[in-house]
Amino acid sequence: MNDYSPVYRRCGCTNPATGRRYGDNCPWLATDPGHGSWYFSVRLGRQRVRRGGFRTAQDAEQARQDLVGQAPQPADDAGLTVAAWLDTWVASLPKRVRPSTATAYTAHVVNVLRPALGHHRLGALTRAQVQAMFDELAEHTNRYHVKITASTVQQVRATLRRALNAAVAHGYLTDNPARMLELPSPRRTRPVAWSQPRVAAWRRDGTRPKIAVWTPEQLATFLTAVVDDDLYALWWLAGLRGLRRGELVGLRWVDVDLADATLTVTQTLVELPGAVADSEPKTAAGNRTITLDPATVQVLTDHRRLQQRRYEAHGTIAEDTGFVFAWPDGRPIRPGWLTHRFTALVVECGLPPVRLHDLRHGTAMNALHGSASLHTVQHLLGHSSHAFTADVYGTVPDALARAEAKCTAETILTAIRQATSTDTPEKRADRHRRQPHHVRIVRERVRRPASSH
Repeated sequence: MNDYSPVYRRCGCTNPATGRRYGDNCPWLATDPGHGSWYFSVRLGRQRVRRGGFRTAQDAEQARQDLVGQAPQPADDAGLTVAAWLDTWVASLPKRVRPSTATAYTAHVVNVLRPALGHHRLGALTRAQVQAMFDELAEHTNRYHVKITASTVQQVRATLRRALNAAVAHGYLTDNPARMLELPSPRRTRPVAWSQPRVAAWRRDGTRPKIAVWTPEQLATFLTAVVDDDLYALWWLAGLRGLRRGELVGLRWVDVDLADATLTVTQTLVELPGAVADSEPKTAAGNRTITLDPATVQVLTDHRRLQQRRYEAHGTIAEDTGFVFAWPDGRPIRPGWLTHRFTALVVECGLPPVRLHDLRHGTAMNALHGSASLHTVQHLLGHSSHAFTADVYGTVPDALARAEAKCTAETILTAIRQATSTDTPEKRADRHRRQPHHVRIVRERVRRPASSH
């Protein structure tokens, strides 16, 4: 039901003491029937509409009734279940969202939301029922006995909230029960490099960080090992320029300017059930132009020659609008296949494991540990927010971190030298006897002159 409020009268008179308008509290409204004008306020679904300036109460009431008659009336849910509404909502998604987003929403509905909430009547769904469902989901484990991450729980909640917002807009609900839930907060994991100790631990017992990236030396080892692979130029671009996998397989020659040493990301390929579709980049900032170094220009030039010879052998017509990375017949490469291919190559090389997406992380870290600014890395990766880039990759370069550690240690050691410089031999010998062995070693190192190190 729409919540209608009665018509009311107000004016524009100002209180001389405060300088503010009286509104509907003007004293002349009660004594002068012709003072001010009439207004009405009406709630239509989730929106409240206010109109005014009418000469009489009857005019305001008539305008209110006319507006209510024109507004779409909320549908009677007639026992509509959550499952039925979710199916209806999902069916309308492809028209309004990116194909990959619609696929993710559909997966959440089919795998989580319909089984858990589908039997409830939509109009009677409560926040307590939704909270109980998410409490159970947060404790759920996968086939590897690993709990669902807080990030995944938040993504499922975002899907449900959007679906129920649509139900509110259609009048099936007066409020969204997916709001104001208590859910676990996701904690962002920063990527770390595969240092020698981490590699040793992984080879010994399989221990590995959540997100790990190769060092420049490890990336060089990989690129050297796959130099004869048909997609060598793709692995090179992923490792040095940090393109997403959908951007890599969606890149077209028309978007590459080898003479100007640039490439422009204008589209991405997404994998749908049984098909591959082109889509806009993930964010508006994803539409970007990336500068190429001379070595990358040469790699792409060699790749184009090889691709043209391969096309000639298969009778494929090569066009500027064709994909930079494609099968010999010109068909696009599935993003999922690209991931499996990369994983197999990593195993063959014997390198510590990283995901294809981790090459993107490595690009950012290598750039930041060089001379690139956060703004430069933000543009390179196509992030929409400078804060996001800083949060994920805002680490201190190794050289600066080592200099800071050395400076801090030197400050403390200098203070220790000054504190012990006035000790008598007797005090020094007595303290030496009472100190633990590791403290004695530190003391001896502090007393040594700098030239003896």
